[in-house]
Amino acid sequence: MVKVAIIFLFIVYYATAQNQLPESINIVSGVPLTLPSNMLKFMGLTPEQNKGGWGDVMSNVAMALDIKTQFPEIKVRLIVTLNDDDKREYVNRVREFIPKVLLDENNQPYLNPDLKTPQDYKGIEVFFVSVPQVLSFSSPDNLSSDQIQSLKSIVKHVPFADMGLQYSANDKAFSNLVVKSKNMHIYFCEYSASIKSHAFVFFQNESISMKINAGPLSFGVYGFGSQDNTIHSQENKQIVNAWLDKIKNENNALKKMNLSLGNIELSFAYAGDVQMIEDYNKAIEQIAKQDKTKFTVIAYKGQGKVRIIANRVYIPLNEHPKELANALISESTYSPLVTGDVSLSAAIKTTSENKTFLYENVQWKESAMTALIKEIFSDHPISNMATNELLIPQTWALHRMKMNRKKRITQITEAILNHKVHKEIHFYFSQRQKSLNIADNTINLYQFSTIYKSLKASFKRKIFFSESYLDFLVDFTKEFEAKDFIPKWKLYEILQNQDHFEVNQLFEKWYSLYTLWELGYDVKVDDVIRTINHTKILVSQIIDDVNNTSEFQLSGILEQINGSEKSKIGLLKTVSSNQQAQDSFDLILKWYNSGATKKFRMPKQNRCFSFYKTSVIHAPLGNVN
Repeated sequence: MVKVAIIFLFIVYYATAQNQLPESINIVSGVPLTLPSNMLKFMGLTPEQNKGGWGDVMSNVAMALDIKTQFPEIKVRLIVTLNDDDKREYVNRVREFIPKVLLDENNQPYLNPDLKTPQDYKGIEVFFVSVPQVLSFSSPDNLSSDQIQSLKSIVKHVPFADMGLQYSANDKAFSNLVVKSKNMHIYFCEYSASIKSHAFVFFQNESISMKINAGPLSFGVYGFGSQDNTIHSQENKQIVNAWLDKIKNENNALKKMNLSLGNIELSFAYAGDVQMIEDYNKAIEQIAKQDKTKFTVIAYKGQGKVRIIANRVYIPLNEHPKELANALISESTYSPLVTGDVSLSAAIKTTSENKTFLYENVQWKESAMTALIKEIFSDHPISNMATNELLIPQTWALHRMKMNRKKRITQITEAILNHKVHKEIHFYFSQRQKSLNIADNTINLYQFSTIYKSLKASFKRKIFFSESYLDFLVDFTKEFEAKDFIPKWKLYEILQNQDHFEVNQLFEKWYSLYTLWELGYDVKVDDVIRTINHTKILVSQIIDDVNNTSEFQLSGILEQINGSEKSKIGLLKTVSSNQQAQDSFDLILKWYNSGATKKFRMPKQNRCFSFYKTSVIHAPLGNVN
């Protein structure tokens, strides 16, 4: 009967695993986090200039569109949180901003922030929610019962989704009660300097919550997977040419000019520092004066009228659709000036050997951007030069850096014309496209929802999990596309590596085994035996050397396996068929159980096997050939 029970469990747990997409996703926009008053004076800004922070909101709009484009079968909802109760005079209002940038097919506003019913925007269901500021950034654990009921009432018209997401979340957890996720709840930090994608996982009653490091070095960048937004795409050309035609029709002085892509040079500047934009435009002027055979269209964030000076056409842009900004960045002749996350993502995606990007070097982005550039040029002596050229200092910082605006114009000009740097950046990103597709990577995390549920179930029983394993798993999501089956062969390759014993490779083998077992894939007995025998070597080293740093990591993955019936049954399949593996694992268990709070126990059906009686030791520790 025991044998029959084991065979039945193998059939249940080792059926072929399918790729699993969420049926629905809720993405919460957040509100623009404008600078506090004490920062304005320090940065030389007046209160009326404190109108930034839209990048955080637009990153969520961009990702809602990107996920819907790549996965049309998923129901995507954008929950737009209104900041109506923010009484500061110069803070922009979400209810005024979103309808001006999310336009209909005729480029007209149509979204109504006062409606409680869903409104369609390019296949996305848009819900507006006016959440009091004190509640919108609070964890449910910190809310009173009255506040929880109030919040539930405010968002009752928003359906629950399988996944809840917020991108560019400023390192703060957003409330599950706002995003309303059933299974998995993920928030992404602002672009990070870390090369590690996974930041933290915690389990709540409502769902599994994760914090992920976004960025070019980490989990990916916004909009990188959308094929329609590639450089020189037909869509981008149509958007720019339609915009130029509109500008011509509105300005009599331009009507006779041939302003279309292919007949003009184009530049684009989008930054929070107005004087930096002016200096960028002056640098473009100097370049344009050297070739007067074409008109140069200088598009930039700003207000005012269209101006024509010599062979240059200056076009200020106030609020505008994100598609236009992306198209201008893509089709710009010269490296555009960008800021924040969304415009940087568009620039990264549309690099060429002749242009990449210049970046407004705001304080809270400096470490991430410096780390990125140093990574790109890690093997080149021009690393410091590239960093100094591409990161454009803000006006308030010029005095501290012993610079002036004239020197900044020179820096911008040299950066635009430095094709050696652009070529290297373009090569770097052209080699990493799949791993930078943050939309696809996000959906891949859901592919492993069964694993996270298993960890959550163990956690409730006070059996903890290995953070190092989660680092491994999150990085693995960047190695395949969500529409494909999970590439078990990549995990098998790790297991079949028969090189000499190496600790980091050993942990990767255990992580691969756990992943395969939890997803329902079978594993070759020889691969498990090899892993167990090498683990016995490591345990011997840990016992002999009190300073060995591997003990915590090994205990972590063993405790994780201890919390899962699936993985323990997978382990059983090997040790029950091989005496050497049985003896080695007995010794590993004796070491583990000597310091474990929860003793490692196998499933009840297997108690008849003597090797699960951890008090029995069959052989001394020794080397394994």
